Amino acid sequence: MVGAAALKIECLHQRNGRSSRQKFNPGATVFLPIALAIASLPLGGCGGDSSPSSSTASQSSSTGAPPAPAPTTPAATPTTPAPAPVNPTAIPGVEKKSIRSWVSCDGTSDDATGVAKAFAAASHAAFTLVVDCPVRIHTGLDISRTIFIDDDTTVEFTETGKFTVDNTLFPAFVIANSSNITLTGWNVEYDASVPVKRIVDGYSQTYHLAPGMQPAGAFNDYSITQWLAKNRGITFDARQGFVTSLWSGNTNVCAVFFISGDSSQVTVTGMQIGVPAAAGGDRFIPVVFSLNPNYKSNQTITAKTPITAQFVAVPHDLTFSNVSVDGTYMGWVGNTHDTVLENIQSRRYGDLQDSQGNHVGGIEKWFMPPHLIYFSHADSMDPALLNKNIQITNVVDEGVRIGRARDAAGEVRSGNALSL
Repeated sequence: MVGAAALKIECLHQRNGRSSRQKFNPGATVFLPIALAIASLPLGGCGGDSSPSSSTASQSSSTGAPPAPAPTTPAATPTTPAPAPVNPTAIPGVEKKSIRSWVSCDGTSDDATGVAKAFAAASHAAFTLVVDCPVRIHTGLDISRTIFIDDDTTVEFTETGKFTVDNTLFPAFVIANSSNITLTGWNVEYDASVPVKRIVDGYSQTYHLAPGMQPAGAFNDYSITQWLAKNRGITFDARQGFVTSLWSGNTNVCAVFFISGDSSQVTVTGMQIGVPAAAGGDRFIPVVFSLNPNYKSNQTITAKTPITAQFVAVPHDLTFSNVSVDGTYMGWVGNTHDTVLENIQSRRYGDLQDSQGNHVGGIEKWFMPPHLIYFSHADSMDPALLNKNIQITNVVDEGVRIGRARDAAGEVRSGNALSL
């Protein structure tokens, strides 16, 4: 199913789909069947949240309803990840600048525009951006407010730095065909609620309401497609039919961090991301990190361009180390090569639900069932693009479930809740 994919897993236990996660032996090394660890399932998830082929995916996303090696030595008992040193990979001689020059630093004003400008200024190794105060990034349903992280960007947080984000149906941050990105010591709080209805009234762009088309589809067909055309030399030639950035599925696109295409050398260390202590299950993070195939830079794409490794890449050479998540539906989802997850801790988790704990999984169960780590691929994907060389070590999944399971007795099952 996965060819020569290599997977190393230590200290991981399953979530129980009906209640809180099962107990596990923290000193044990767990070997899971590759079929379970790297599933041959639609990239977007279960229950129709699929990842269609190029032209079909792009067309459907714009209609208003987008389609969502050897045994190792047993590890030591996992402990709570300690914050990583501030930017251990900083380039000698590169200056540091506080984000205070671009934002209000009061933690309540909407500073999305200022953050975008600060990230743009810090790109291409201009300087290390230091977040040393509380900053609110209001995304809402405005697709123009997603922040793209360009090549050679380093952003580190001090103890007083914090981002508060509120994206729901499309990402807060995007890394698209970008490389050499270092995110160190981030402290992120999620303060929003994903609607249980997949179909909403529309989206906005630069404060102007655009009724009808769905926010996820608008992000895919406009925001990321236009950014790739402008910044990565991709010509989307529509003479043979409608064509856009590859659609990744309704669930994947809800991520706080959306990593796409030929993105590489991305290092995330010492990150804490979660929801307030009093947040209900309806206000959990939909997806933390989403890894998705997309077209390579500097080429012309048509509706007939095949989804093969000649034209498409998946994010690769990624490192996630000492990351703590609290209050999530999904942690990591998608498709990747040569990626390391180490020293990961998850506390509370749940499933998409309304404020009363009903409509679990969303109306018609459009959202994927909760997983801490869910790496998958489309059945029809080019074998060269399948998941491979993924190392997962020292994962502590506490399995504190908030809310009930989505599948009541007698219902058609739509999936299980798992650590992996």
